[in-house]
Amino acid sequence: MKIFKIQSLAVIALTTVMLMLQGCGSKKQTVTEEPLTSSVISSADAYKKLIKEYKDWKDIQMPIKVALKVPHDFSMSGRLTMRRGQDIHISLRMLGMEVAAGYITTDSVFFADRYHRMYLAEGISALAGSYGVTMEDIQDIILGRGFSLGNGTLVEGSPVNMTPQPILGDNIWQVIPKKLSSSFQYAFNVVLNDKKVPYVSILQVEPKGHTPIQVQYTAPQFTSIGEITTNATISTKVNNTGIVADLTLTPDKASFNAGSQVSWTTPTGYTRIAASQVQKMFEGM
Repeated sequence: MKIFKIQSLAVIALTTVMLMLQGCGSKKQTVTEEPLTSSVISSADAYKKLIKEYKDWKDIQMPIKVALKVPHDFSMSGRLTMRRGQDIHISLRMLGMEVAAGYITTDSVFFADRYHRMYLAEGISALAGSYGVTMEDIQDIILGRGFSLGNGTLVEGSPVNMTPQPILGDNIWQVIPKKLSSSFQYAFNVVLNDKKVPYVSILQVEPKGHTPIQVQYTAPQFTSIGEITTNATISTKVNNTGIVADLTLTPDKASFNAGSQVSWTTPTGYTRIAASQVQKMFEGM
């Protein structure tokens, strides 16, 4: 792999995290979904079925792949570890060696590029702004789950409206917050899979002062903790450069609630960079 590809992939891994910000034991169980049966489904029934597929969890660990599609096309595999409401850790490897790692806590973001010996350490507000995005929200974005900003995963009584979108077709809905914010607007599109089970297909985010972000999800897999997407495609612009990145998850190879632990140690002998420098790197891509 060429040097620029390694550096670019490290950049896109970090930028994927930045966009996400802006925007029972490990034994696997057999899970069966319960499809809705009528041809045209009410918003209330669809919402109830959607949130029924969201089950609580404490920790998750699974293999992932991070891929840059535009402006270049390459990818790298690794491992994702998350503890609910606490932190997110991503390790990317090549030829058995870790080449990049990212770690997000409730108040900070860390990233290390092992190949170029540089690292980033920022307060989360420097990357995400003051929009009220919580750790639970970021984790729901990764898993492809609907959430209410600052209130967690969608549940009965969440402060949102779910309305049909007949212009797009039957059984397509949009979920938006009941109270709209002028600084951070977001909405979910909800559709049915081939078994007529509702899931989030698109998340649209428009943070004030930042480029809009769209996250498109594939139909989820059903696990012991409910729905988890298998792929999230993130589209936006950074410094007028179009960016399309994929985050591929493997729920069938995940361990749930197994007591996974993660930590972060600031690397010694590395050059510290600022978030603004990461964005400038796209000018040369």
